[in-house]
Amino acid sequence: MVYTYFIVFDEFKKTLILMTTTRRDFITKTTTLAGASLVATWFPAWVQAAIQFNPADEVLRRETAKYIMTFASPYPSEDWRVSPHMHQELKQNIQELTKGAVFVETLDKGRGGVGTDLMADVARNKKAAALVSVSNLTPTAKELDILNIPFWLDDEQSYLNLITSKVFDELILQKIRAQGHLEPLFWYLPGFRTATSTKLSPRTIKVPSDIKDSVFRVPPSIMLKQLYTMAGAKARKIPWKHVTQASMDGAIQAMDPSVVGLYSGPNGLRNHLGVISKINSVYDGWIAVVSQEWMRQLDSVTRDQVKAAADKTFREHLIKRGSVNESCERLFNEQGVRTYTPTTDEKQQWYQQCGHSRPEWDRHKKNILGDIGLFDKLLDAAKHSNGYQVS
Repeated sequence: MVYTYFIVFDEFKKTLILMTTTRRDFITKTTTLAGASLVATWFPAWVQAAIQFNPADEVLRRETAKYIMTFASPYPSEDWRVSPHMHQELKQNIQELTKGAVFVETLDKGRGGVGTDLMADVARNKKAAALVSVSNLTPTAKELDILNIPFWLDDEQSYLNLITSKVFDELILQKIRAQGHLEPLFWYLPGFRTATSTKLSPRTIKVPSDIKDSVFRVPPSIMLKQLYTMAGAKARKIPWKHVTQASMDGAIQAMDPSVVGLYSGPNGLRNHLGVISKINSVYDGWIAVVSQEWMRQLDSVTRDQVKAAADKTFREHLIKRGSVNESCERLFNEQGVRTYTPTTDEKQQWYQQCGHSRPEWDRHKKNILGDIGLFDKLLDAAKHSNGYQVS
């Protein structure tokens, strides 16, 4: 296989391209450049490598593979610097760890569908696997909406602790697996949700009263709809693929994706934003899911290899995600989109009006967990690391 490695020096607006014919050749050259170190340790943290695959080799790999995995994503593969989609890494890891038994066909740029429609396809095994936001998955896996109760995960490490915990697996993921349709492959950490105004209504959203009576776009999440209703907004569910047009038409005044989600949004969403306010209400989690029916067709060895490849991709994502966030914030700043961080007093107003301890959330906790008291077990799980660390 031919690998092309692009080493991008964003900070200086220069690009150094190292092209090699074999993986061994690449390792030899980078070792020469960096002494005993590889590129990942020699270059600064904001440098990343893009993996490309030789078309001729890919044709042969597909023909000789025992299984084909179609992996659908709304994001362009070439946007790896501003979107932590991990398309190339997942493909490489699965194909290498299965020794060619599985060929991964990436359907990027929404070619395989997006949002809830895509999740329905994976659940029916029309697509083998896909990348989607947790919120767009909640109509199919309502249990995950527990993550969208606001202001109970204080930072990214807490979120990572929770989703990798045994408690979360037992209380949430096992219920999803029991439905017999979907299996989580690995998680993505693009950042916390914001409160972002549109270019036509460029207000700075600091406290809940700033969105009172405004039309606030929400994904298909019951929890997020309640959150912004509690803040006094008119929550309106709009499919992700239509958000940009709704912003341009003035049909919405605000939305809540993470900084990465806003920059990578469909149809040039980044060009139709007002002010990004980092209220950190809910983690804007993404997840790669796979069809259980597709997984069942694999032999047991290959199935374990696919799971190992997914975990390897997840660990690589945890290392790379920070530079993606930095790139998006820097590019927003360069195009004049301001980012605002609420003060402690302003955040307290959000907690008091919408926080997870308010009684309005009790029925949702009970509906998902069966016992409100089990929510405390999730709170505790978020405090303890499970061997995964935010880089």
